[in-house]
Amino acid sequence: MNGRIVKAALAGAGALALLGAGSTYAAFSDSKVVEAARVSAATFQVGAASASGGGGALVPGDETGVSQTFLVVNSSTTKARLGVSLANLVDREDGCSADEVEVDPDCNSNVGKLGDLSNQALVKAVAFPAVAGSSVDARCPAASAAKGTAGIPVGPVPAGPVTTDKTTTVGSSAPTKETSTDTYVAPPTSVAAFVNGPRYFDFSELAPTEPKAATCVRMTLTLPLRPDNNAVQGDTVNFDVRLRLAQVVSGS
Repeated sequence: MNGRIVKAALAGAGALALLGAGSTYAAFSDSKVVEAARVSAATFQVGAASASGGGGALVPGDETGVSQTFLVVNSSTTKARLGVSLANLVDREDGCSADEVEVDPDCNSNVGKLGDLSNQALVKAVAFPAVAGSSVDARCPAASAAKGTAGIPVGPVPAGPVTTDKTTTVGSSAPTKETSTDTYVAPPTSVAAFVNGPRYFDFSELAPTEPKAATCVRMTLTLPLRPDNNAVQGDTVNFDVRLRLAQVVSGS
């Protein structure tokens, strides 16, 4: 038994010695061509729907304001990040009350002879993941909005000031009217600043929306207390809310 093992070992040693002495070595190889699967560009689409609400009257100092909720569906095949902006702003001067005249004699002294509401009304946005449900209101509950991620305003503030002419009566025996001009730049979070900046809401701190999933966006407008609040009496404002999803690139 032991002798056989030794002989086998010796035979192996001899074979190695022969290879080392100049024998050639060739490896077998083979190849085959396989047709690759077809690759196409992924689809990328935003599906959006708005909940009830969105209209109403703004009252100076009322922090509740007027809100509207949007359901943003990621109808694509890849993760996406949310962005929100405003566009197509239309200011309207819908009346000229006596109290408004005291602050703004012509009642439409904004750029383009329009109302002043977009310069005073402030806008904010929060976003949060949608839940299961059959309607926008059900999928975007108000309780979730209260804990949502606030959008961060990004972009330039309009450099052009808004001009308001104010006429005052001077003197008593021979009264004369003097007109002074007051200029100010729209606040950074005003509707006018978002449209004319242009500015947008960034939601980088919010987790990306998964494919086929949905995210809720709640926009709120408020009217802060200001000495010239009367200038917006009777004014109305319309604008579009643009909901944007941007593909998340791997590694970013």
